[in-house]
Amino acid sequence: MNSIIDRHLSIPITSQAKKIAKQFADNIQDASTSQQVYHNTLAVLTVNDYLAMLGIATNLKDSESWHPALRVCADVADLKIAGLGHLECRPVLPEAEICVVPPDVWEDRIGYVAVRIESSQKTATLLGFAQTAGTGKLVINCLQPLAALLYHLDRLRHPHLVNLPQWFANLGAEGWQNLEDIINSFSLSGMQMAYRSPNFQISARNEVNSQDINSLTEILQSHQDEWTKIQVAELLGKIDPGNESAIAALTGILHIGKTDESRRQAAVSLGKIDPSNLAAGARRAKIIDFEQSLGNLQVTLVMTLIPDKKGEINISLRVYAVNNLYLPTNLELAVFDEFGNIALVAEARNTDNWIQLEFSGEPGNDFIVQITLEDVVWQEQFLV
Repeated sequence: MNSIIDRHLSIPITSQAKKIAKQFADNIQDASTSQQVYHNTLAVLTVNDYLAMLGIATNLKDSESWHPALRVCADVADLKIAGLGHLECRPVLPEAEICVVPPDVWEDRIGYVAVRIESSQKTATLLGFAQTAGTGKLVINCLQPLAALLYHLDRLRHPHLVNLPQWFANLGAEGWQNLEDIINSFSLSGMQMAYRSPNFQISARNEVNSQDINSLTEILQSHQDEWTKIQVAELLGKIDPGNESAIAALTGILHIGKTDESRRQAAVSLGKIDPSNLAAGARRAKIIDFEQSLGNLQVTLVMTLIPDKKGEINISLRVYAVNNLYLPTNLELAVFDEFGNIALVAEARNTDNWIQLEFSGEPGNDFIVQITLEDVVWQEQFLV
């Protein structure tokens, strides 16, 4: 039996829906337009029934597809969602692999749902969701699951953007914590094993004082491997704020670090002891809980922000396993741009204990991070 938020969901086409669709179509002389209106109406009523089951208020009479002149002059199949806008419900033929979105409805829509009308016309299948029309051809296999539609509608109704610039001022956001606090709360968990090297005794110390700086500097000079630089950089971030020697050492790692990871850690530690430094970074983490849907399953999303010389912010996203050594196979991390277009995707394989995406954003831009496992979707929106 299909769940109400499955990727594909079949819904019976009621006799009342067929009656209304036939009534609309019979008033049109042109055979092609008449068939178009018939299928459009069935698609709209199917989505309307689906949202009604979920308690989401709609207004058919305020939909363009319900206007006698508009549905003849333009290829419209919209459903007005109360208080939000028009959701386009595009009918798809049984064997089609592409959902065609006509130019008439490329704008003034809050999203698009593909609806396959079965040959028997006894059922219609909701195939998935897209936030934008793109080029007008939505590949059905690339559509987001229906859960993404529900998240999208909820986000429109309750807009909330995590303000990332506030992280540089050490102002947090709900649910986001210091990474170290999360790691310490999961002693010897899969996440700690993934985040730390098996030989992490240097940075395992919780307290560091100014007398340790000379020792740490000597370690930097005598060890050229990147993992040592990462550990030393992490330790330097535990020294009292404003320590000039520690700031100088971290600035040095920023210049001599050979990998993004060592420079990233140096910038994050610099943000802790010298937050006004132009090179200071920020890092926060959040536990994503899939327990209710997929048993005792948690992952941690780690976001690291590093300013660059162009005035942009380098953003690193990592998802770690928490309860297990490895991430669930096929867990997907994705980034959507401010227009809802998918920008980046990473998928976990059976031996991955973390996956990562990295990109840069300009101040004022926003983006969405999405984590998907099977048909369970988590999303959050951020402002750069």
